Amino acid sequence: MATLGTEIWLHGTKADLAAIRDALAPLGTWLQIGDLHPTELAGHVRVYLRLSVAVQTGTRRTKRSAPAGRPELDLPAA
Repeated sequence: MATLGTEIWLHGTKADLAAIRDALAPLGTWLQIGDLHPTELAGHVRVYLRLSVAVQTGTRRTKRSAPAGRPELDLPAA
């Protein structure tokens, strides 16, 4: 098992961001939840998050296609 840290900027309403934060919480441990920053859109804010996630090493995932209408995200193998 290895631990990966990921950094995320979220943009949306406070309710949207709280829902996303709560949905991501079971995936790992919050290392940092930043302050809310207003954006140019009325009622919208952005927040910086850092999440530590435990991942299993030594296994390979099979490549899946992106949903219709979405671009592929082709990341190099680690």
